[in-house]
Amino acid sequence: MENEANKIIKQAGLKITPGRVAILGYLINTENPVSAEAIFKQLDRKFDLVTIYRNLASFAEKGIVFQEAIDRSDRYYYAKAEHHHIVCRSCHTVACVPCTHVLKKVNNFTKVTHQFILRGLCAKCSAKQ
Repeated sequence: MENEANKIIKQAGLKITPGRVAILGYLINTENPVSAEAIFKQLDRKFDLVTIYRNLASFAEKGIVFQEAIDRSDRYYYAKAEHHHIVCRSCHTVACVPCTHVLKKVNNFTKVTHQFILRGLCAKCSAKQ
């Protein structure tokens, strides 16, 4: 994934650094949105938390990754297109939900984004009840 991360970072017009490559490489290989703190731990604390936050902000600004708030925490994910997530109320499992909303134009606004978090019980937790 390092080559893919390098390519994506370069296409976005950002400088290729070891931190950026490691952070994006991790997100490319991660299915669900993760917090900056989780990335920090998964990368064995090789990069300080401030570096991780700055790079995630740069990635989000360039549209490389998406950011959303789940359970009072900003989470980040890599995807070809922004989509939604559903969170289990019991075990906090997260699953992806396709997004079909098209917001081409909203009067007096530009660069419009949206968030939509669904909550429910996953099949495993539903079976326990």
